[in-house]
Amino acid sequence: MPAKGSCYKYGNRDYVFNMEFYNKLVEKHNIKLSFTDCKKLINTCNKNIADSIMEEQDGFSLPFGLGYLVAGRYIPTNPLIDWKRTKEIGKTVYHLNLHTSGNAVKLYWFRVGRINYNHFNEVYIFQAYKTLSQAISRAFSSGKKTYSEWSIYDFVEKGRIENLFNKKYRKSLKS
Repeated sequence: MPAKGSCYKYGNRDYVFNMEFYNKLVEKHNIKLSFTDCKKLINTCNKNIADSIMEEQDGFSLPFGLGYLVAGRYIPTNPLIDWKRTKEIGKTVYHLNLHTSGNAVKLYWFRVGRINYNHFNEVYIFQAYKTLSQAISRAFSSGKKTYSEWSIYDFVEKGRIENLFNKKYRKSLKS
């Protein structure tokens, strides 16, 4: 998804996979799957990624040096609005997150690997699809998983070590 203010086409879209995109894929790549099967495939992949993020402390490693998807906790600066209760009562009701000591959970994309285009993270942003973000949120609020507070520096060293490993032992990944 293009970053806000980017000069790329469709800068304000929230969801990439729609019927127009599907028709272009069918025409270009001669895909034999129906639209509903493709949509189910995307949802299943998102659920598998969510499971991986919930099970692994350091998240999900994206291929081709695109970085990591990690669930991290944070204390919101502006309280989040509980829209369901707000509509019921008619007044603004905020989530207090007392069950998580005031913390909220968010999915982060840390791009620390190698990629040919140096400004990739400046052009694209990460916005989680609802099946992915809701699964992470449910696991956090139920107390099933405790997440850490992550920063980019936590993954810089990890990315450096992976690059050294790839250079030495995975010669086919060199570009």
